[in-house]
Amino acid sequence: MLRTPPMGPPDRGPPDPFNLSKSLAGTAGWRMGQQRRQGPTTAPHDQPLDSGARPRPPPALESDVTPPEDVPRRPRPARPSAVGLLGARPPTWYQLRSSIEQLADIFPRACRLTPVGSSRGGESLELLTVRGGDLHLLVVGGPHPNEPVGLATVLALARHAVSGAGPPYVTWHFLPCADPDGARLNEPWTAAAPWPPTLRTYHRGFYRPARDDQPEWAFPGAGHTGRLPETEAMMEVIDTVRPHGFVSLHNSDTGDAFYVTNRAEPRLPGVLRTAARRHGLSVGRRPSDAIGWNSPGPGVFVLPTTGRTRSRRGREVRRGHGAGSADYAGRHGALGLSPVTPLWQSSGARLPAHAGAEILRSAGRTLGELWERARTAVNGESAFAPAVEDTLAIMALVARALGEHPDQGGGQDSALLLPLRTAGMLLRHLDVVTLSWPYHPELPALRLRAEETFETWCRAAETAIRPVALPLRRTAGFQVDTVLALAELLAG
Repeated sequence: MLRTPPMGPPDRGPPDPFNLSKSLAGTAGWRMGQQRRQGPTTAPHDQPLDSGARPRPPPALESDVTPPEDVPRRPRPARPSAVGLLGARPPTWYQLRSSIEQLADIFPRACRLTPVGSSRGGESLELLTVRGGDLHLLVVGGPHPNEPVGLATVLALARHAVSGAGPPYVTWHFLPCADPDGARLNEPWTAAAPWPPTLRTYHRGFYRPARDDQPEWAFPGAGHTGRLPETEAMMEVIDTVRPHGFVSLHNSDTGDAFYVTNRAEPRLPGVLRTAARRHGLSVGRRPSDAIGWNSPGPGVFVLPTTGRTRSRRGREVRRGHGAGSADYAGRHGALGLSPVTPLWQSSGARLPAHAGAEILRSAGRTLGELWERARTAVNGESAFAPAVEDTLAIMALVARALGEHPDQGGGQDSALLLPLRTAGMLLRHLDVVTLSWPYHPELPALRLRAEETFETWCRAAETAIRPVALPLRRTAGFQVDTVLALAELLAG
């Protein structure tokens, strides 16, 4: 059982055996232990905290003696809004980890950083708790590694909370990144300059694990027995914190802003409208993920019962994964919410549902042939191989959903973007195996064919949907305002 240490001055005893805890917050020894990892010791996010600084002592209490009226009082500086704490681009995993560690170092009386587990790649998973009132909110960043907007949102909210500017009735719990290994595999585009990325840069550096390998979708569910260490850590945190509200921060590629929730809360459509309007985001289009789902209002969709969803013809269709994090948090009565914001605004593919379904089926055949040739030529493994196979299966599922729900499936950008995801990961797989077999006679021609296919589809998608990149202040700002509004909603 996770036991969150009490708040207060840091313990001066010895560090834990794995050198992961913050029991010696701010000491050089602890930070040197962290530098043993591979990868650069990066600078913090683009609004860095001074790691050598210590908080100034609190201002002295006002004297009982009233100062003369002719002596002006110096006005207190206004506290920045949480949106104002956002940087120009999302942090990488190392930047995020460094910034969260600095918060715990600099504000040891306000917050505590607790180890809760490790990723499959050995990265430490830690929970930042910021003491407040009796309302407990748990916020998770990076539930899918190709969705970095939430990493910026977590950092801004954490800084806002430790500054004392947040609602005093909330105790905050932040799990900065649910899948740090996957986040690092997306750094070819998340760390690329400039930000926001182009459609091509995004898909050429894209990685999203197969559904059974996603911590977000590996919770206990109907017929699902797979368990990942990252999911185990989240389960223990949820069971210990027993939050009133649970937020998993997602972003989509294009489309409208929307919410996914674990129950039909009637006030959420109004919260969505307000947050989206404030940041100039549209609401209304149903995403391909939510085709066939119940909706209590425009842009709000209720997650289907664990493990299954229902098609238009009434039969139950099993998901290709376990339950989600919001499902699990709901066991403790938490209102689970995923605010989803797009990376790009688009004009919409303007495809009828049947046309979108046919594009997906045709692209699936092309990619399936290329994938079969790649597997036959070289029996090489990479992190991208299971993801390619799973995304091919997802393309078939979405094509079927578009056919079964023609009234909801029109204008789906995903009909053009899902093939790009698959082609991008296929190319990354070929990059890996080519390094191991640089003189293989079949790989150069196969890779050239895959590259040409990717480039052709990328140009077609850019022409059809005309993506316009959104600045982080609007996308992450939408999530920040949503989380703060959720706190107000739960407080009544």
